[in-house]
Amino acid sequence: MNGGSILAVTVADKYAPSKKNRFVGICIERNNEGLWSNFTLRNVIDKTAVEVNFELYNPTLLSIEVLLLEKRLDQNLLYLRDAPLSESHVPFDFAPVPHEKGAPVPINDKKVKLLPRPWHFQWHLHGYRGIDSESLYNQLNKNELLKIKKKIEFVDRYDLMKMYRSRNTPAEENVVMGEVSLQHTELLRHADFLKGHWRNGVADSDSTSSPYKPESS
Repeated sequence: MNGGSILAVTVADKYAPSKKNRFVGICIERNNEGLWSNFTLRNVIDKTAVEVNFELYNPTLLSIEVLLLEKRLDQNLLYLRDAPLSESHVPFDFAPVPHEKGAPVPINDKKVKLLPRPWHFQWHLHGYRGIDSESLYNQLNKNELLKIKKKIEFVDRYDLMKMYRSRNTPAEENVVMGEVSLQHTELLRHADFLKGHWRNGVADSDSTSSPYKPESS
């Protein structure tokens, strides 16, 4: 499941008349792995936002239905807490949308507008792409905008791909590598010359300084 998908989860509930309960909502977050995996669904009931967290390996969990498979621009949609309730509303009778097996998961590039401040979180500091930029940055003061700029500059210091992309063009690299190759060839030639000179010098010294002399007949 992906953040943004619409799910219907049915769990056992001994207090319910049918002994089970069904909740429909948008998946806004998924955490952990293995036995600790859990996800959170959000919906609006009677003009009130409701979030329910489900443990994936909870024995009371009876079924998980994917009514609409899609993903948003961000891994989580926690910023829906500071968005209009209409952004989180899903009808409980939402009809399943078929998804062809093996087909890629569609991406919903919708931008969500935030409500006026105060917010639950400083969304502007975490690079969310699914938030409408005008509703986000138009509510920030100069100090907050400066804080964002400093954070970007700090991150850029360790952005290896950005450093790579900001280097010379391929044409300039070819010129530089050609000069390096030429210098490397000259160094190898000079090294071969020194090796030959050294070998000749050793051979000459061995022939002149040998303590053994041929016997005269």
